[in-house]
Amino acid sequence: MHLASNTVHAVCNKSILFYFFPQFAAMEPVDLSSGSSEATIQINRPVFTNEHFNKTFPPKAPENLTKTDYIKRKIQQKCQCGSDTAKRLVYYLLPAVEWIPKYKIKEYLLNDFVAGLTVGVVNIPQGMAFSLLASLAPVYGLYVSFFPVLIYFLMGTSRHISVGTFAVVSIMCSNAVQEILKTIKLPTDQPMTTEISSTLEWNDSNVDVVPTSQYLEAEKIKIHTALCLLVGIFQMLMGAFHLGFVTIYLSDCLIRAFTCGAACHVITSQVKYFFGLDIPAHHGYFAIIYTWIDIFKHLPDTNAAEFIIAIIAMAALVTCKIISTKWKDKIKFPIPTELIVVVIATLSSYYGKLPDKYGIDPVGHIPHGFPRPEVPAMKYFGSLIGDAFAISIVGFAVSVSLAKIFASKNNYEIHSNQELLAYGAANIFSSFFSCFVSAASLARSVLQDGVGGRTQMASVVSCTMVLIVVLWLGMLLEPLPKVILAVIIVFALMDMIMQIRELKTLWGQSKYDWMIWLVTLLAVVLLGVDIGLFVGIGFAFLTVVLRTQLSEYVINGNMAGTEIYKNQDVYPNTECPCGIKIFQMQSPLYFANVQQFCNQLYKMVGVNPHTVLQDVSEEHQIGLRKRKRRKEDNKEDGIQDNTTSYQVEFPDDQYILDDNFTSITNGEQPSSTIAVSSDQQLEAIVIDCSAFNFIDLMAVKTLLSVVNDYDKIGVRVVLAQCKDSVQGVLRNGGFFTQISQDILYLTVHDAVVGLSTNSNYNVYSNGETTVHVDNSQNIQNTAAAESKM
Repeated sequence: MHLASNTVHAVCNKSILFYFFPQFAAMEPVDLSSGSSEATIQINRPVFTNEHFNKTFPPKAPENLTKTDYIKRKIQQKCQCGSDTAKRLVYYLLPAVEWIPKYKIKEYLLNDFVAGLTVGVVNIPQGMAFSLLASLAPVYGLYVSFFPVLIYFLMGTSRHISVGTFAVVSIMCSNAVQEILKTIKLPTDQPMTTEISSTLEWNDSNVDVVPTSQYLEAEKIKIHTALCLLVGIFQMLMGAFHLGFVTIYLSDCLIRAFTCGAACHVITSQVKYFFGLDIPAHHGYFAIIYTWIDIFKHLPDTNAAEFIIAIIAMAALVTCKIISTKWKDKIKFPIPTELIVVVIATLSSYYGKLPDKYGIDPVGHIPHGFPRPEVPAMKYFGSLIGDAFAISIVGFAVSVSLAKIFASKNNYEIHSNQELLAYGAANIFSSFFSCFVSAASLARSVLQDGVGGRTQMASVVSCTMVLIVVLWLGMLLEPLPKVILAVIIVFALMDMIMQIRELKTLWGQSKYDWMIWLVTLLAVVLLGVDIGLFVGIGFAFLTVVLRTQLSEYVINGNMAGTEIYKNQDVYPNTECPCGIKIFQMQSPLYFANVQQFCNQLYKMVGVNPHTVLQDVSEEHQIGLRKRKRRKEDNKEDGIQDNTTSYQVEFPDDQYILDDNFTSITNGEQPSSTIAVSSDQQLEAIVIDCSAFNFIDLMAVKTLLSVVNDYDKIGVRVVLAQCKDSVQGVLRNGGFFTQISQDILYLTVHDAVVGLSTNSNYNVYSNGETTVHVDNSQNIQNTAAAESKM
């Protein structure tokens, strides 16, 4: 039935085709009703150069718009007014407005509630711990766990990432703040002012001076909020200018290596809690190595009680995960293992008085209430621009990397530009509430997805947990051992760490992707997250350059009975057209590989025009000297010499050059052949340009030089399968001011047939060349002569 319908469709359109293109009326009809079980292709059409094809099938005429008219039209398209436009704008800026009405309560609510509850319980102590990494009091981490999350809930497009404190960003912020503090002269005491009073956690009206430590804390908050505001501004600007496309340069291999390396930093920051160690934080290059050295040095100081608690908690989490995975079909809802561990550990610590008996480090005091909104200190902007830009890029890269991973895992899409706007708005808004820079958290995002979270409604539940703790229940978590938080974080990040197993698979799939993975991982681990990310991106770009410079070059041959041309080294049964070499470079042609292109072309076709011309030139000079001596001898003998040419001996042929060295001829008859081997002569070269996705002006000059150089020794060079964009560069680069457009053929087969059927290489001089292709028979090439009009 399908074959019959195609036949009817072809017959119905036959008259229309012949009406517009009468030259096809004489073509052999295709029989589609045959009972053959093997499908065949039959083609009978003229040989097309690009110029002939465009005359036969005229392309769409380009619009002749001035720059002003073009800009006006774009503005009119983007700036349309109306209710639909306003609705799309609201949905774009506030995606929650669109997905909340479609929220499936029965399917999503329980999972989101459990996920939000679990993440919220982890978020509270984790936020306080990461606040310490930022060199701030723990309470500021709770603020970062609340305000940015609300903004991202409204504006974010990822359903699973958990925005708030993130260890790596906290460390970067701490480094930036510490650099600014080095330039500030701190007095021994400072008069109490309204500005300082409102920044501190306490406010005693009877205090007239502020201790240096409290003044330092106030300055830290000012610098952090200024940095947070500046990072938000950078991210908003990038989103407004649609710079979210930069995420396309973050390949899956790079993203996974980056997140794996960042997870190594986070885990390293938590390991000290496993052993109850108090070691200093390291920053800069090889900080992770120095941290591990300190850990091993202080192992004799391990708190045995905390280590035992860590082992028990980790064993409980792993066991519950194994059970949940094995019986996932019978368990109707996710088990909040982390929440259960937190509750049991808190109760055990409180009733067993573990901090007093065994010196276990608890979470400690959690203050009540939120700070009043304050305008960040913009006087620090000048000193923070560089750090703010780096943190904005790293925070965006981390968040978008996680968002892309979870979007791919759960089959939905994110919008990079909107993500930038969401992160920027979250940081700008939270900077007015004593918050430092926020980003998506590796551990909490994995945890939220792992316990079954379906949408950002889980973030609302988590925020609610933070709100309740900050206002009323903070004291209940004060006995919780910090080692439990470290265990939960490390356990949640194990899947990220285990991504390193991909290296074994990648080695067999793609060496370049394997190198990108390894280089990015090592750079992030050893040099830091910010520098490592840029090193990974730079190396990924370098591999692209290397692939174009180390491209594969092949000589193609014809597959018998088809119009298909394949690599002769891969398909030994291919047939090489007599006197024609089909050369293909399997990458774009541009300034970095034009020399390699020429070298490989000369090598693979077997003829270097420069060498031939140089050899002939040397023989020419020898001949001139011999003729000069002969003339002098004849002059002395009184004999007149009218010789105007001489012969140059080659292994297989004799070439005669005139005095002006303008042409090379074989014997007395003009010829365009040179000796390639004893059994075949090179007459023409077809350059298959199908892999040229782009070329530059250096490529145009190179192609022009190749055509002219081979033309000097009588070898015709033509181009086949040039993309429209490549033809545009050739045209704009002045290629066709020196070379006829007949040099461009529509396909490789068109070029081969056109060259093979006309020794003068003028397709239209003696008539129209046609080609008949039948996959069930051998290729037949015929020349249908037509009378000139």
